[in-house]
Amino acid sequence: MTAHSSVSTSAMFLLTVVLTLLASSLGGPMLPFNDPCRLTTVGDNVVLNISTTCAAGEIDWHYPTGSLLIQLTLPNPFSLCLELGWSTYIQAVKEVTSSGEVTLPLPTDSDPTCIKSEHNTAKMKIVAEDLLAYMTAFNYRVQVYSSTIVQL
Repeated sequence: MTAHSSVSTSAMFLLTVVLTLLASSLGGPMLPFNDPCRLTTVGDNVVLNISTTCAAGEIDWHYPTGSLLIQLTLPNPFSLCLELGWSTYIQAVKEVTSSGEVTLPLPTDSDPTCIKSEHNTAKMKIVAEDLLAYMTAFNYRVQVYSSTIVQL
């Protein structure tokens, strides 16, 4: 082993560690690829169902075109929030309800886009940018409302 190869190996290891830490700090939890709360899809006009066991997760949308509908139904009322991920490039976010679609503000670093469930179901449509990208990624979070029974 020469000094040159030792330095190159050490530099590559350090670079790998730094990039891994940077990526995890930019986009939230960085779930393993086989995690049920990490959803991956390709293409146009796709519907993704969030697992009822997920309180938070990631969505990776490869070659995003058209729109992507994410939906969740739970036994109790809840809110569904869309947060920026490590590479979020989207044109619009819309709430889909029984009365139609409502355009919502895009999520920012400090302000996610959230909707409340309607009849315990939430549907959010994400519209892709006009320019084709390799991938866009964002995070979601679910907050279930607790119900309190007041006895007199």
